[in-house]
Amino acid sequence: MKFIEALTLTAILLATSACSSGGSIQDAYMATAPDGLRTITYGQTDTFYAIVLLAEAPASTEVTARWFAVEVGGVEGERQLEETTSTSADAELTFHLSNNMHWPLGLYRVDILLNGELDRSLEFEVQ
Repeated sequence: MKFIEALTLTAILLATSACSSGGSIQDAYMATAPDGLRTITYGQTDTFYAIVLLAEAPASTEVTARWFAVEVGGVEGERQLEETTSTSADAELTFHLSNNMHWPLGLYRVDILLNGELDRSLEFEVQ
């Protein structure tokens, strides 16, 4: 009986370590520049920066940033603006979104996906 319990425990531990081997997002935030201050408010001519700190990640770890206009003047409903994927090991990844014209005022969001699964959403506003 103890052998079966030990075998079951070993299987659970192996499954848990396999799931966690894809790395994790230690932190993610919006910033004013690639090395800038944290913010959630931008001007109409600003570039949006999403900084993602990746930890315990093998070199094949994929991080994706999906940018959305959520509640924006002149845009009906929520609309995806862009998607960018980066493959990396432990690193500080910088995603950005710029516009040749003025950003419409309103609420925006970037979804951060880790290996294809939504990890977190960061909302920000253009004022």
